[in-house]
Amino acid sequence: KISICCRNLKTMFLGSNNVRRLNHPVFSRWPHLEYLTLENIILDDVPNCLEIIGGQLKGLKIQCSGFDLTDIAIFCPKLESLIIQKEVPLGTVNWSRIEKYGRTSKMLFSNLKHMEITCCSLHKSSFTFIVKHAINILSIKIYSLPSLKREDFESWIRDKCLQQLGMVSLKNL
Repeated sequence: KISICCRNLKTMFLGSNNVRRLNHPVFSRWPHLEYLTLENIILDDVPNCLEIIGGQLKGLKIQCSGFDLTDIAIFCPKLESLIIQKEVPLGTVNWSRIEKYGRTSKMLFSNLKHMEITCCSLHKSSFTFIVKHAINILSIKIYSLPSLKREDFESWIRDKCLQQLGMVSLKNL
């Protein structure tokens, strides 16, 4: 088993062409894991996995249909890089769950420095949720976000968001 022979694993890719389940308790065996890619994982397994391993993750690449950004906000406080590929997360954020876990808005995405969005129909409200809390974000790459406008960036800058932002790459907007 990989969890026995690779205890010092720092980077992991989990996914397949077909949707699959995770044995989330096994993640407690990787105390050094910092970068995780999840692709085509059953929706219910994503928060269970992040609850166990999210506190140590610096990078997360996710491509799982219908995942909840609330889980990433709650369980991944040290996250520096977030890549959302192909699949669209839920369009709402569950604030009561965030409060239940004792997180304040200043704790959400506060370490995020890089964000890349390659899914084609991310809800603007989901993007706004991340941007308004990622106070240290340095770079954003967006491949498609149809409802995003230049005025949105201007508004976020006026609201003191994106103060550290040094690079924005917008494709297909």
